[in-house]
Amino acid sequence: MQICYRCEEKTNGLLEKIAKKNGISKNHLIDEIIKDYLYQNPYRLPDFHNVHTEKTILSGIQYTNEQLAQILEELNNLQSYLKSKDACTLVNSFEFFRIYAIQILLTIAKNLETINKSFHPSDRK
Repeated sequence: MQICYRCEEKTNGLLEKIAKKNGISKNHLIDEIIKDYLYQNPYRLPDFHNVHTEKTILSGIQYTNEQLAQILEELNNLQSYLKSKDACTLVNSFEFFRIYAIQILLTIAKNLETINKSFHPSDRK
């Protein structure tokens, strides 16, 4: 498909320089710029797309921090169980905390890996 694109002479000159530097045609360069824009590549888009990306990353980080806070709360509760004299309660409490902490830490690791894969430039195609 062919589309006519009109731009200022200054823009045209810049496009020609960039295309020549990269060893591609100006049409190919424009096509890549448009594809990047349409696929919402957060590392090459205008600021309004980066705001959405930042909000997504920040919400993922906030969720991860909340999960870490849950582990800390349970760790704090474990201390009160350790003070009790009941050995059975102590063992059960520690085993519950261990399983609970492992599950949350696994969730945190998966969440951070998702953020990394979704937004890290080296993982983008």
